[in-house]
Amino acid sequence: MNFFFLEMNEKEIEIQKIREMESIYDELEDLLEKNNMQGIQQNMARWNKLFDWYFYGTWQQDHKKDEEGYFPSTLKRGVLSEDAIYDLFMRLSLYDIMKQKRGY
Repeated sequence: MNFFFLEMNEKEIEIQKIREMESIYDELEDLLEKNNMQGIQQNMARWNKLFDWYFYGTWQQDHKKDEEGYFPSTLKRGVLSEDAIYDLFMRLSLYDIMKQKRGY
């Protein structure tokens, strides 16, 4: 049996990473909007991946590359805006605080 693996270049890998972060962001945004705390809690590893990338990972480098026109204009890239992930993180934190105060 033969398997063929396509080697992705560095730019394709980075684009895939941005797409993955967009997917995680959109999913979390949707769950927060629907007030679906169970869905949020069930997927904490995914949220942590997004927040780790933003706070401790390569977000700043990716943001700079985007400002320099590195990524294709057709790429959805809301996660590379300066406030989107931070605001989402703060909303999630506030939601968690409110939940704890109410004893859920």
